[in-house]
Amino acid sequence: MQLAELLPALHNLPRPDKFRAVQFLTAELAQGEDSLTSGAEYPVWSPNEAHSAATTLSAFLKDQAPPQ
Repeated sequence: MQLAELLPALHNLPRPDKFRAVQFLTAELAQGEDSLTSGAEYPVWSPNEAHSAATTLSAFLKDQAPPQ
């Protein structure tokens, strides 16, 4: 089956089946990678809570500043 034939079929799948297809393809791709372990979980950075990094850096720089 060619990708051009597969894409319309994927488009018509219900949402849960689309997620299963993505999981399947991700697992297939991971098998070809030496650095990835099948079934393992890998952290993914998210911009949620990213503002706390700026707050932490500001506090650190404030603590490092010489007293006035």
